Amino acid sequence: MYSILHIDNSIFFRKLLQDVAIDQDCIIYSASNKKEAFEILDSKNIDLIISGLSFEDDSNEELIPEIKNSPHRDIPVAIFSADNNLDNRRKYIKYGITDFISKSNNMSMLSKMIHKYKNTCNLDKEVKNLSFAVIDDNKLQRELLKSMFHQYSIYNVDFFESGEAFLEKDREYDVYIVDLILPGILGIDMILQLRKQYSDNIIVAISNVNFTETIQNVILAGADDYIIKPINEDIFFARLKSNVRTYTLLKELEEKNKILEHLIKIDSLTQIYNHKSIVDKVYEFIEQKYDFSIAMLDLDYFKSVNDTYGHLIGDEVLVSISNQLVNHFPKPNYVGRYGGEEFLVIMKDSSIIDALKQCEDFRKSLDTAKINSIKSPITISGGVVEFTGQTTAELIKTADVLLYKAKESGRNKILIK
Repeated sequence: MYSILHIDNSIFFRKLLQDVAIDQDCIIYSASNKKEAFEILDSKNIDLIISGLSFEDDSNEELIPEIKNSPHRDIPVAIFSADNNLDNRRKYIKYGITDFISKSNNMSMLSKMIHKYKNTCNLDKEVKNLSFAVIDDNKLQRELLKSMFHQYSIYNVDFFESGEAFLEKDREYDVYIVDLILPGILGIDMILQLRKQYSDNIIVAISNVNFTETIQNVILAGADDYIIKPINEDIFFARLKSNVRTYTLLKELEEKNKILEHLIKIDSLTQIYNHKSIVDKVYEFIEQKYDFSIAMLDLDYFKSVNDTYGHLIGDEVLVSISNQLVNHFPKPNYVGRYGGEEFLVIMKDSSIIDALKQCEDFRKSLDTAKINSIKSPITISGGVVEFTGQTTAELIKTADVLLYKAKESGRNKILIK
């Protein structure tokens, strides 16, 4: 859980901040002076320090500098104080402090700040879970980068001394750090190749070349960032995290789009293709000139199931039949709910005879199938048509006509043209 240390002389504001932190699902520790603050820092895993500028032991001028010169210097510090003096703010900015929240009873700004730092902490964890490829022919630079990564507890990093060595690995990474001057292949060519292959992955160019035109060309080639050597460790990781934030947002958007695409295509009850999707799939098969047949299948006397057992049981029957259809007609076949209790099956590479046999086997399998508390077996009727150049509408209409002929001639049968 995210942990906060609040250092302040005021009992009132310590209590106020405690309430805000609890609302944000954070653990909060309080200190009123420098000694207490360092005791907590030395014994607890603190993610954020929120400090006032007035303490019991009059260490007002000492505390922040001492924290920033201690082993705890990497913990972000935010100032929470009624002191709005610009000179004082400039002084603390030199210590790396950028957040100043004015003390008041309105805690919304403080709550937003804590939320921001929690997100940053999550970003740090995301960075550690990514995979990195460093491509640099300079052994010293590789060792320096290795040391920097280890200092940030990032270990999932592979180092390559040439483009050829990297290409031999033939593995995808989340982040590529590419030196511009490489033996055998130019760094910009490597970036072009990587960007062509991986549209969203992070590519960072590193070089001691500081020409505007070069930087422009590298960015246009597909690099997300350009960092000039010698690399400043803190700036390097700040910029890396910024790129990771964008990368993560793109990945989240991609996952949401997949979920949305799934919801658009899938029938919510049966979890098979819905009407539009299965019809579109028939059209796709026709466009691709596949050999295939389709079957229109309908449950017999389904209205009586709903009337006798209720719609909830009726829904369970539809789900059960859908699952059985998917198992009986696995990919490259496709199954969709055409509407109500009517199903459309696409059987790839199946002639009319093959398709009829598959459908007959399924029809017969229902004779022994037990579905919940339904006493009598569920039966189906159907019509099967082979694709011989018809349009989508013609193909489906023919199957539908055959289905209703099967219904009119006694049900529980499959007809072909």
